Formats: sequence, C-alpha cells, structure tokens
Amino acid sequence: PAGFDGSMAFAVHGGVQVGTGRTLNHDHALLWRGSATNFVDLHPPLPAYLDTVATGVSGAIQGGYAIQTIAEPDSIRAVMWRGTPGSMVDLHPPSKLGPGYIRPYIQTEVTGVSCHDLVGNGFVRTPAGNLGNAHALLWHGSATNYVDLNPTGFSWSYGRGISGNKQVGYGGATNEAFAQVRALVWTGTPDSVVDLHQFLPAVSPAFQYSVATGIDEFGNIIGFAGLIINPSPFQADNVQAVLWIPDFENGDMPRLSIAPWCLAGGQVKIQLHGEAGRSYAVEKSLDLLNWSGFLQTNIPNPVSYFRDWPTTDAPHGFYRASIFNQPKTKD
Repeated sequence: PAGFDGSMAFAVHGGVQVGTGRTLNHDHALLWRGSATNFVDLHPPLPAYLDTVATGVSGAIQGGYAIQTIAEPDSIRAVMWRGTPGSMVDLHPPSKLGPGYIRPYIQTEVTGVSCHDLVGNGFVRTPAGNLGNAHALLWHGSATNYVDLNPTGFSWSYGRGISGNKQVGYGGATNEAFAQVRALVWTGTPDSVVDLHQFLPAVSPAFQYSVATGIDEFGNIIGFAGLIINPSPFQADNVQAVLWIPDFENGDMPRLSIAPWCLAGGQVKIQLHGEAGRSYAVEKSLDLLNWSGFLQTNIPNPVSYFRDWPTTDAPHGFYRASIFNQPKTKD
C-alpha cells in the first residue's frame, strides 16, 4: 500500500487478506480486500504498541500479535480485531488470581482464526520469572475465555491451525527441539488430543517426527514428517509432506462431509469421499422425507468437492450420497 516500505500477507478468507506492512521502522497489521488500494491499517491509535502483525482471518475476525512500547517480558501479546484499528482486543491471559498477580504466560500469539475462535501459543512463566516452554492455546474471543491445550505427558506444544471445533499443531515429550515430536489434533480441550503420528504410512526407515501445520473446513490436515539426523542443533532428512484425511477408508461406499456454516460464506460446501472413477448421486432434503437430486458425478479422485447455494430460508438441510447405477447383484 501507499505509505509503506514493504508488506507481507499471511492469511486469506472470504475475499479478505491479512498481514503486515512496514512504515517508519515499525510493523502495522494490515487488512486488504483484493488490491493495494483497498486496505485498512489495523494498528491501534494508541501509544502503547510499537508493532502489530495480523496472522489469521475468518469472517469478520482477524488475529495476530502486538508488541508493546514498554520493554518488559510481557510485551508480545496475542490480539484480535474486527476490521478496524479501534476494535483491537488484547488476548494476553490475565492472572487467574486477579489484578496485581503474576500472569501465567510471558508471551502470547495468535496463529489461526476460525469462526469466532482463535488458536495460538503462550510461553509459560517459569518459577524464576523467565520464558518457559510453549503451550498451545485456544481463545473463545477474550483474554479470560481461553483453554491451555498442552496435553498431559507433553512438555511443550504449538498450535498452528484451526477450523471449526478442531485445532492442529505439534508437541514434544522432552525439551529437545524435535526429539519425540508428534503432530497433534485437538477438539477444544487438552484431553481431546489425538496423536496423528500413529497414522503415518509404514516406511523404512520409519518417520521419527511429525508436524501438523494446517486444517481445512472438512478436517483434512496437512503437515510433514521426517527423520532426525541430529536433535540439537536440529537436522532432518527425508522430510515429506503429509495429508491426514479423517475417517478415510478405501472402497466405493460414499461418505459426505459438510463444512461449518461460518466458514462457507453463505454456501453449502460438500466433500465427497469415494472410489476414483465411480459414479455417485447426491440428493438433498429439508425434512429427511422428501428428497431431490442435487448432482450425479463420476469423481476423478477419492476426494471431490461441490457447492450448493440454498434457495430457501430453511434453518437446516440434509444431504445423502449413493452409488449411481450400481449393477444389481446376481442371485
């Protein structure tokens, strides 16, 4: 944008892009709507913040972090906006004992946004008051309404992505940088964690670590896995991209997934699992009694995507899939 020495974009959703721009030796969180001229400088009109960066967006909410003017350990703080600089909310968790007591985290950041929730990280405060291990955090819109997602048995964890009610990242059972690191997915609580490393394909030599970096509206998770040559300083080999598909089963029977409404932009976004090359029929209904044809398709891949635009104001709708023109079984 005009007036900035440079800029970077980090996230996009619904025609909105967010990131940061450099001006007068400081970073300002920015929001664009498709062009360099159509932008909003989200940096708050307050002297208390030197720099701001937007790292995630979903609908009307943006998330990121702000750096305070005062040089203190708590100066990096998770924040959220609603499209304007004056809407910025500080998400840095307060002390659970009340004002004047020590905060549980020294630094916090938002790394992803979905609907009204935000995922990120908080670096815990050690008993000596120093910067400790990272814990994945989930915020429900305010500094006091948050969940520490760090699972039992893990020394540290990072939250990297969020979609609907699921959050993804990675964590380790030791303080080594990548020793025993496992890709993780949560459903809103530390006890809900699922270790995704167990679902990696069997290869030789076996993968030694894994990381989840993002999740889409259908629950498909991306990341990478590899071998560890040296844990400290960290050196990896045979690093490979990974896609985890929830509840995926080979075969020709279809399975439908519907994206959360808050992520669909007024549409119904549908994911169809099936057998590549097989024809399927998808029907829809408002009452589970009367069904009408929505589409008939021969899917080229095991996972295909479709969209529907509702034509009524019905509060709900239903979809079902079946194999199209399946040959009858011989007696």
